[in-house]
Amino acid sequence: WFDPWLHRLLGEERDYFDRLVHLSFGLLCAYPIVEGLRSWTNLGRRWIYVMTCVIVLAMGAFYELIEMWVANIVAPEMGTLFVGAQGDPWDAQHDMALALYGAIIAVCVTAWRKRTKVKDLL
Repeated sequence: WFDPWLHRLLGEERDYFDRLVHLSFGLLCAYPIVEGLRSWTNLGRRWIYVMTCVIVLAMGAFYELIEMWVANIVAPEMGTLFVGAQGDPWDAQHDMALALYGAIIAVCVTAWRKRTKVKDLL
């Protein structure tokens, strides 16, 4: 039910669910990474936020590489169809950018909550 809603909302034929998943990946992975870096390293708060974004970007890039390798092994003649590029030659870069944007949003919210010492938003 989500895809038709996105198609109506955006008025395009492209399936944006993939992009939404990449944005969500960055949003949802960033905070656990921040907490992991906070407990496992001696990095300062700013470096933890920077490294979180770098790690999310690296994980997104690694996923895109795995997708490319699988496409080359399974169906080299249909590579762009297999990875779901939908005619976008920059699909992998857009996906990685959205994961990074999600991480940046999550890190900014985390920093804001830490700075203002907001305990509950509810």
